[in-house]
Amino acid sequence: MAAQCFRAVPDDIARIGFAIAHRIDPSAPTVTDLTDEQVRLVEHVAATLLAAKKPLVVSGMQYGSPALMRAAAAIASALARTIPASGLSLVLPECNSMGLALLGGLTLEAVMAQARAGKIATLVIAENDLTRRLSPAAVVELLEAVPNIVIIDHTDTPPCRDATLVLPAAAFSECSGTLVSQEGRAQRFFQAVYPPQPIRAGWRWMQALARAQGCVNVQAAARIQATGLTTWQGLDDVIAALGRACPILAGMVDAAPGADYRIDGQKLRSQTYRASGRTVIRSHISVRDQPPPGSPDTPFSSSMEGAYTPDMPPSLVPGYQVPSWNSVQSLNRFQHEIGGDMRGGISGVRLFPAPDATDHPIRPCATDIPAAFARAEDSVLVLPDTRLFGSEELSMLSPPVAARATPPTLRVPTGAAGPTHMTLHLPDGAHTLPVEPLAGLPDGVVLCPSHMVSPAFMFPCMARITPAGEAT
Repeated sequence: MAAQCFRAVPDDIARIGFAIAHRIDPSAPTVTDLTDEQVRLVEHVAATLLAAKKPLVVSGMQYGSPALMRAAAAIASALARTIPASGLSLVLPECNSMGLALLGGLTLEAVMAQARAGKIATLVIAENDLTRRLSPAAVVELLEAVPNIVIIDHTDTPPCRDATLVLPAAAFSECSGTLVSQEGRAQRFFQAVYPPQPIRAGWRWMQALARAQGCVNVQAAARIQATGLTTWQGLDDVIAALGRACPILAGMVDAAPGADYRIDGQKLRSQTYRASGRTVIRSHISVRDQPPPGSPDTPFSSSMEGAYTPDMPPSLVPGYQVPSWNSVQSLNRFQHEIGGDMRGGISGVRLFPAPDATDHPIRPCATDIPAAFARAEDSVLVLPDTRLFGSEELSMLSPPVAARATPPTLRVPTGAAGPTHMTLHLPDGAHTLPVEPLAGLPDGVVLCPSHMVSPAFMFPCMARITPAGEAT
């Protein structure tokens, strides 16, 4: 899809981005000391963007470079002065990164500091593998510093082995909740799978822990009662409480209708008319027909029976199906016109709407342009090499997916290819890897598969590399 590919370190790409912004808008800061190749690239990209009707600038957090994202914002800001329809999209690393950022809270560094100071008696880790966030030494230090570790998770993560208590949480398909996209749009997801007991949604375990704590600690009971946590009856109560505690998330209530929503007095069906086999699913246990499982947190009935109409809210549409229409074409019946808005309204809700140019003037471009990358004599810049098969956490727990993951390699510039194996000295220790030359990779840079060699490696760092077997 790309018309041209240019490989450089994040800071050098950011410098090119700022130069493009200056070429589009001369009032933006200028960038000096560009190579002839970079100047030609700047001219080409700027001309291409100015010729577009709706240019979109895309960047993200893969390389952990604020300068890279500021450069993307500078280009979008420069374009917006002449092309109001221009846009900016910053890709985030995980499906709910934006939601967690809006929720706020302590950083892992702050938690570590409190643990070292002995200020944490009990640490609850909810659906997160700390080995992918902290170095092995930091994980051990944290687990040893806190007397009681409670883990609520749907996956058996390494810290579970040292936890005081492990509680089985429902996975995303086994519960309902809300995610906030990189656009800032709150989007509801609904339970599709009904797990056996004692698996339950993470917030229900939190509620159970709070009730248990209130029974044995009078002082804690008063604080817990003040939060209202023990009185929650369903997901709607959780969302409402979250909106009160964090006002910027208050709009989540409107992401989808609540559990009491009905159409003509009926719950909505979550299965298609063609769905069948409910009895067969558990025929190895009993051939008795079982009633559909209850779904108290949603307006759905887990069956083929229930309300279903093209005018229903889009966030509640379980699938597009209209008699005499193929499944893909059925979508047209749910829209006002082909390619138009949904008849039931907009799905989800933006928590921070796009600013109006008349009320919010275009912000000036950033001025903190990074210096050009200078290769170090005794170290290289290690960039994460995110792989489709190998870097993602949950998919690698599936044997068929894991089987497609190729062994990790250390990608180096073609001019630096030497020994067949080299040792990469990351903060968590030394890792010996086979070497794979990569054309176009700048000198002084190597690529290491993220999360495959070092579980916590996901952002760039400076490190030494030595021939395998060489004394350090």
